[in-house]
Amino acid sequence: MHKNALSQKRSEYRPLGLKNFGECSIRLRWGSQNLGSFLLVEEKEIRTHLEGNERVLYIKGKELYEREAYCGTCHQEQGQGLSASGYPPLRKVKWVTGNEDRLIILTLKGIYGPISVLRRDYAGNVPMTPFEGLMTDDEVAAVLTYVRNSFGNRASAVLPEKVKTVRAEIKDKKGFFTSSELLKMHPFED
Repeated sequence: MHKNALSQKRSEYRPLGLKNFGECSIRLRWGSQNLGSFLLVEEKEIRTHLEGNERVLYIKGKELYEREAYCGTCHQEQGQGLSASGYPPLRKVKWVTGNEDRLIILTLKGIYGPISVLRRDYAGNVPMTPFEGLMTDDEVAAVLTYVRNSFGNRASAVLPEKVKTVRAEIKDKKGFFTSSELLKMHPFED
């Protein structure tokens, strides 16, 4: 009987060595037998309509979004933003679900100054961090794929090749973009 109980218990744990955040390492013993080190990991099912490489981007993007001092710090866990602090929402917003180039530029160079999101004006006194020097093309593609397909949003994935192309196009731009500059380059779609 204890052999069946042992195999059931083992199936609930994963061996050490897998990288995950928020893991708890424990050492299991059964009587005098050492069962080895295992991790207790609460696994949340990641739900998305994306498949294949796009799903991989989405999962990586979720981790990046949730990193301290990255997107989720200001835009919050559910993309609702912090209106009182001047951080707009990401949920069902044309800035997010619309033109990919506009969103890539905004992410790479940051944005400063007034912006209107969902018929609400934000003063833009605190600029959005430019992630140009903080994220690779793959990372930008991943986090934007996540944002464009979370919080009730549903849009195409952003591919690393697209980020690389846009990065090259704006490499000589110094400083932040403003919302009016971005909308002049890439107006909202109807």
